[in-house]
Amino acid sequence: MNMKKTLLAGLASLALILGFSSCNDDNDLPDVSLQVEFNDATIVDGTVYVVQGETFEVESVTPVNNESNKAVELGGVTYYWDYQLLGASNIKPFALEITVTPETKVGRHVLELYCPVYAVDKAPANAMISYPVEVVASADDLPTNGNTSVSTTPQVSKTDK
Repeated sequence: MNMKKTLLAGLASLALILGFSSCNDDNDLPDVSLQVEFNDATIVDGTVYVVQGETFEVESVTPVNNESNKAVELGGVTYYWDYQLLGASNIKPFALEITVTPETKVGRHVLELYCPVYAVDKAPANAMISYPVEVVASADDLPTNGNTSVSTTPQVSKTDK
């Protein structure tokens, strides 16, 4: 009888240990950066500059795993402008054209990108990037020292199952 209780206690302990180690892995979030390429936009110090009444494009969103030699993929990208849904792109390179209408006020706006992230040996996660966008009245008002590409470390959170 004592041997039976000892065996059951051992099996229960083993199950508990395995349970804790699997929970630990679920909280291991990906360490990624997102490389974002723009067309008809200028980026200076993290701010995206665009012209009122024009269309600009997010040409691509590419995940980069900061843990070398490990694959990472996105499950699509959903775009928001001033906290309003713009659209989504579920096919690589996750591009989206964005029209800044003539009615859009000159000044500061917000462009947000949300995407599921799947990395090898990591828990599924959600990533979010937020860019300040400065809408200018004409192309003459665009900064001349900008880029069209930016690498950003997103906010990463656990995916709800």
